Amino acid sequence: IAIDLLRLMAGYNDLLFVMEWFEAHRRAAVNENARKIATGRVSLQLRLMYSFLHESLVVLNRMCKRSEFRRLQEKLDNNGRTALEKLLTIKLSGVKEGENTFNERLLHARHTATFHYDEERFKLILETWLRTRPPDEKSNLIDVSDDRLSGWLSYYVIADQVRADVSFGLRNPKQLEEMQEMLAFTRSLSAFLHSIFQTYLTDRKLETEFAEVNQ
Repeated sequence: IAIDLLRLMAGYNDLLFVMEWFEAHRRAAVNENARKIATGRVSLQLRLMYSFLHESLVVLNRMCKRSEFRRLQEKLDNNGRTALEKLLTIKLSGVKEGENTFNERLLHARHTATFHYDEERFKLILETWLRTRPPDEKSNLIDVSDDRLSGWLSYYVIADQVRADVSFGLRNPKQLEEMQEMLAFTRSLSAFLHSIFQTYLTDRKLETEFAEVNQ
């Protein structure tokens, strides 16, 4: 179970770093081009968080099947038990497509648009977008040239418009709402990890080997 805990901590750390990235960019866009780039960035952050949470839940589900975990589970504090119950409401399979639930969005983002660039899905969404977009709606190529370390770059808006629909639905109007929902599950993972780790340390009499410090 120690290796399961270590893997779960790694997944949580990845979620934490994306959360900090999201928080660092929570400012009003200075113009329309900046808004489009910011929208693409939030979409990426959501896809990453959905995927990191998915992989963390794979570890959690396996850990829950271990007899040693079931013994430790009885010793979790209230916060840990509540957080575990919330996390286990997410299914890793058997979710119907089109339900537009958190669970479906998590699986959709993980399996079609984060680590995969699904050819058929991209083709279908592009055809739908071209057929249904308003006549005056255009996509853009935005050139980014400032004093970044990477130098001159281009940003392709149409790619993120298509990919956002692959993940979340066309012109996703609830992007920030979905991010808040994701943050709530991330906080549950944090609460569970804190509880199970403290329980594990006490059970193994390792409390003196670790210290909590404030940043």
